[in-house]
Amino acid sequence: MQIAGRLAVARDWLLTRSCALCGARISRGQQFCDGCEHSLPLLDSGCAVCATRLPPGADGALCGECQQHPPRYASVHAPFRYAAPIDRLIQGAKYNARFDWLDLLANRLTEHIRIRATEVDAIVPVPLHRSRLRSRGYNQALELARPLAKNLRLPLHRGIERVRSTPAQIAMSLKDRRRNVRNAFAASGEFTGQRLALVDDVMTSGATVQAVTRCLRQAGAASVEVWIVARA
Repeated sequence: MQIAGRLAVARDWLLTRSCALCGARISRGQQFCDGCEHSLPLLDSGCAVCATRLPPGADGALCGECQQHPPRYASVHAPFRYAAPIDRLIQGAKYNARFDWLDLLANRLTEHIRIRATEVDAIVPVPLHRSRLRSRGYNQALELARPLAKNLRLPLHRGIERVRSTPAQIAMSLKDRRRNVRNAFAASGEFTGQRLALVDDVMTSGATVQAVTRCLRQAGAASVEVWIVARA
């Protein structure tokens, strides 16, 4: 089913080029029409570490949370804020198997990373628990990480597992989110001395990436950056 879907997407993509947001015809090399491109919610003023939004002019400063409780990861890189209209693409990619949108989002993330002074040795996608993977059929973080690794010529490591199924966190407080993902991940690979990029679609509270980063550092990783499509 997934292979057939990918082939159909590739065929349609070759035959016609249209804006993923509004459907308008676009030129080869474009990802969105000019109007939708200008409407994208770019992440501008953000904390230098966690990328949470800061007041205009404060870009590069540290937010209060990172000053008081420095996270285990080194930095967060994201091209977008999680807002309209990019949120619709992320949701469709995550829940409706829109692999064409996943490829598009991965390309935008690739462009963002290429202009950042960042050096990593490998890419690691945030894993899904096997029960959720069975029901969804794919891991959106892995589908983002694959083209990223190819575009940036970096190895893709999958040596971390989600060993405990956790409920959705959308309505949870920060404290509950942290408790929810505690001990939910385990490393099954070798990461000693490696500088890693942890890939996911969206970062909200940071509880999940903190838990995965903790696991990677305990497995010997020298440092962990977080690469996401959008910061909520």
